[in-house]
Amino acid sequence: MAQNCVRYNYDAPLDLLLNEKRNEVGRGSLSQSGLGTQIELELDVSRRSFIAKHGVDTTAPDLCQAADAEALEGSALGAMLVPV
Repeated sequence: MAQNCVRYNYDAPLDLLLNEKRNEVGRGSLSQSGLGTQIELELDVSRRSFIAKHGVDTTAPDLCQAADAEALEGSALGAMLVPV
């Protein structure tokens, strides 16, 4: 979402920290190697949910309205957005 909105950057350091914490309990990127199909399915469900929730496609050139809504809602996705 941050890639298609000039008002936000993606919080990569927070993402890295979260992944490290998930790895400590066996749920991070290190545990994903054998779960390709399940991860793809979950990503597809998340993408469809996002599209339905905001009425935009994830490839739209301007996702600022959706990013603003996520940030205002205080969602997990919104927490990864850093205002520029």
